[in-house]
This record gives sequence, structure tokens and C-alpha cells, in this order.
Amino acid sequence: MFLSCEKEEGPKTWAYYGETQCANPWDDLVNNRNTEDAVKEYLENHSIKVFDIKIITYSVGPFCNACFCPSGRGIEVYILENDKSKIEKLGFK
Repeated sequence: MFLSCEKEEGPKTWAYYGETQCANPWDDLVNNRNTEDAVKEYLENHSIKVFDIKIITYSVGPFCNACFCPSGRGIEVYILENDKSKIEKLGFK
């Protein structure tokens, strides 16, 4: 008998984060790595398994350079629905 990963792990959903210029919680993890790896590590450090991640450019600006200003990119992560409340506490929608 075979079980699919979906049944073993549960239903999944997408969560979204509007990236800022430099006030993202994973910014200290980026260093010489790409953003996808830093976001994945940040979420896994908070016990949230990431199954897929997409970074979408929705605007090229102009934007202010303050840390709280938007970067023009959105980060979408595919997670277990059971982790929805955890990821919302981290600022994702």
C-alpha cells in the first residue's frame, strides 16, 4: 500500500510576505546566500516546513531606501495548513 506525501503531511497552503528594503526578519541570515535559502532557514528555525518558495517582483519602484519601505518584491511560501497560525505570527498573510 502506498501513501502520498500529501496525506502523510496534510493539506498545504500559500502564505505571503511583502518584502521590505532591510527590515525583514531573515535579513541577518542572507549574507552571501540567496533570499530563498535565508527565508527557508528562518521559517524552519521556527518549526515551519517550506515545500516551495517563490519571489515575485510586483513593482520596480521608485521606492524610498528606509528599511521599512517596500522592496517591490513579494515572497510566497507553500506550507502546511497546520502551520498557518505560526507563520501569521511571523508577519506572513
